[in-house]
Amino acid sequence: MMNKKDTRLLPFIVEFEKVLKSSNLSDEEHDLQLSKIMTEMERKFGVPSLNNEHFNRTFPECIELYRKISDARVTLEEDGILQIGKKIKVVDGEQFRTAKAYDRKDIGTSVWFMCIDQDGEFGYAFDEKTIEWTGSYFVYDCQKHNTPLSMITGGDNGP
Repeated sequence: MMNKKDTRLLPFIVEFEKVLKSSNLSDEEHDLQLSKIMTEMERKFGVPSLNNEHFNRTFPECIELYRKISDARVTLEEDGILQIGKKIKVVDGEQFRTAKAYDRKDIGTSVWFMCIDQDGEFGYAFDEKTIEWTGSYFVYDCQKHNTPLSMITGGDNGP
């Protein structure tokens, strides 16, 4: 996920990735955990509260991680914008699973979101163009994309 050159950042990277892959956290708990990581980074590295070009040039890896953590908070963002930390309902007729986006990859002209399933058992990768906003949540429609849920998860799933 991150370039791990500055080893002082490793504990923060590990905690960040752990929160992103936690499927059992509410949005508020998710954001609280991320805020705690950011606060600890502010203490340890002296991350300024306002944008500071000198700090950014001096500690590029630190500010990159800090911004990724900040951008991964979900309760502060607009609805309808898919981003890291958002939940996606993977639906196949009456069957469904919930997944959480934990990483984003730009591949050619496509944007792919890496997701972890509600039980932390399965990983998914979805092209951003295949995820729809219903007005209250994101959904991937297996039938629309001719991908049965059992094929995605490797087993039987129910509501």
